[in-house]
Amino acid sequence: MRVIIKFISKKRTLQSVLYTLLGLVVLGYLLSKAISGGNDINVYVHAARQLTKGSNIYILNPFNNYLYSPLFALMLVPLVLVPAAVARVVWLLLNIAIIIRLWVIQKKLITGTLALSKSNQIYWNISIALLSFGFLNHNFNLGQVTILLLWLTVEGLLQIRQRKLWKGTALLALGINIKIIPLLLLVHLFFKIEIRAIVYTILLVTVSLLLPAFFIGLKFNNKLLYTWKNIINPAGEKYVFENNDGCHSLNALLPAFFYDFEEPSTIEKQYPDWNYRRKIASVPEPVLVLILQASRVLLLLIIPVIAYYRLKERQPEYAYLYFFWEMAYLLLITLLLFPHQMKYSMLYFVPVGAYIIFYYLFVIQEKLKINSTEKMTGVLAGLFMLILAIMGRDIIGNHLVNFLDYYHFMGINNLLFLIILAVCNPHRLVQLHITANHSFSDTSFDSNSTSS
Repeated sequence: MRVIIKFISKKRTLQSVLYTLLGLVVLGYLLSKAISGGNDINVYVHAARQLTKGSNIYILNPFNNYLYSPLFALMLVPLVLVPAAVARVVWLLLNIAIIIRLWVIQKKLITGTLALSKSNQIYWNISIALLSFGFLNHNFNLGQVTILLLWLTVEGLLQIRQRKLWKGTALLALGINIKIIPLLLLVHLFFKIEIRAIVYTILLVTVSLLLPAFFIGLKFNNKLLYTWKNIINPAGEKYVFENNDGCHSLNALLPAFFYDFEEPSTIEKQYPDWNYRRKIASVPEPVLVLILQASRVLLLLIIPVIAYYRLKERQPEYAYLYFFWEMAYLLLITLLLFPHQMKYSMLYFVPVGAYIIFYYLFVIQEKLKINSTEKMTGVLAGLFMLILAIMGRDIIGNHLVNFLDYYHFMGINNLLFLIILAVCNPHRLVQLHITANHSFSDTSFDSNSTSS
């Protein structure tokens, strides 16, 4: 017995050492990328530096256009006081800490009443790591703000659900202030009858917009807010149709297949001899705009559907599962609804994949009987997530990545998972589990009766 215990202890120690070494290698790689520079944190820090000098943060940025709020630039002013390489490292470490927190949140959502075994939790962890690696690497290399926004959205919604309204709404309000897309959660809260949460969020968003005025003056703050509003206006002309193969929102996906652009797309410009063609039909612009807006309305209508789905039949012990499912839907809708959602924004898809992987791992673990449609759905979901995981230029090469981008694979993937989430809904998993337990109990009773 002592020999077995020692063997297990050594095995666990070896695993810990391997995980630590792997973590240090990854951290070293990310630090080298951060120190070398060339990412979007340079944009943010330069805007913060402009703010301290009283300059307009939305113009004359040598790195790229700054598209975020005055408050976000104000929050990053401390990074102006340190060398640029140090600022990038600090930003990287902050993002790593946020990723760990997001993993902890999702881990809690797979250890409720319907929990994965320890071995299946390891499979879940590995699957999530493989699915998210490319998106995380993209965000780390760019120094993007997506990781922060995803955490503010998920953590904010979680805290509100746990009745910590001020904490949750403060996080949500900060997310809306930095980049408007978490505003979608207010629609969800409305249908959840979370009126106090909505009022608190609106109040805190208002405060966050006015807060920089205490440091830069009301007149200068109002000027910055006015400029920012014009830049990010989703109804602006540049956001009607996006002729960008790297964008996977509806306003890029639909025109790619149904509209005649005057200029070649980004990939067609880069490769003049590009032989692939994707247009299915030519739809007049006014008609396609109408279709696009109608599609957005349909996406918004999904929100009350998931909010009220089987509401009377939901049992408190499965609340975490419904929360996970609803959150996945909201993040997926965000990717499709808002303009200019690029590859780095696909990090929002990871919780969607996390939920689906949990769903099928639990089905396999408990040997639940699912129908042929659910089996085919699982295979299709697995295939699409595998493609997402290997969709890197260093893995499958430039040509295949360009091919998938040209046909907006990620946008099609997001549309498909709207259906997959509907098939893999929490109510179905709960019913499968209850049915399996009843069948087991009945079999045990019959066996005991027979033996008697």
